[in-house]
Amino acid sequence: MSPYVVVALLMVGVSTSTGMDTCFIDCTHGLDFAADPVDCRNYYICYSYIEHSEFPFTCEGDMFFDLNSHTCRTSGYKCTPECEKCSFDCAAPVLGKRASTVDCGVYFDCEHNDWISCSPDDPYFDGHVCQKDEYHCCTCKSSCSSNDAASHVMVPDYRNCTNFYLCLEPGIPDESTHGHCPSGNYDSQRKTCTDDAPCIQPCA
Repeated sequence: MSPYVVVALLMVGVSTSTGMDTCFIDCTHGLDFAADPVDCRNYYICYSYIEHSEFPFTCEGDMFFDLNSHTCRTSGYKCTPECEKCSFDCAAPVLGKRASTVDCGVYFDCEHNDWISCSPDDPYFDGHVCQKDEYHCCTCKSSCSSNDAASHVMVPDYRNCTNFYLCLEPGIPDESTHGHCPSGNYDSQRKTCTDDAPCIQPCA
C-alpha cells in the first residue's frame, strides 16, 4: 500500500476536539497577583513578569480568586480554565515539577534538582500533587520528544491500543492529534498501526 494512502487512512481517525493548554502561573499581565491554575481558591504573588512566590496563598473564607479582576471575590468570579498538569521536561515544568515517564509514585522537583516519592496514603502523582486516584497518573499520558515532533512520529495511547497520537510539537500531544487505527492496533516498535500488533494498554 502506498505510504500516502496509509497516512490518509490514519488521518481519517483524528479527532477535531481541542486539547487543554499547559498549566502555568501567568504574571505577564504586570499585576500584583496571578491565579493558581489548579485551584480557584488560591493565587500567587507576582514579583515581576517572570517571577512569582514559590507557594500559593489562599483567599479568605468562601472567597475565590477572580481571573478578570485578580482579586478574591465571593460571587461573579471566573476561575482559570482546566489545564494540563503533567510535564515531562524541566525546560517547561508545570509548577516546578516533572513527572516520571515510568513511575507514577515519584516526581522530580526541578528547582531543587531532586526526585521526590509520594507517600503511601497518596501514592500517585498527577502532575501537581500526589493523590489517591491512579487514573490521573502522568505515566498514563502520551508524550512527544523533540525528535518525535520533528519526525511527526505516532506515539501510543496507553488507555486504548487501537488509538495513537501524532506528534507535532514536544510535550503532551493535543487531542486534535488523537487518531484511531483504521485496522489492527498501534505497534510501538514500528510506530504505526499494524494488523499483527498485540494490544498493549497498561492504563485501560
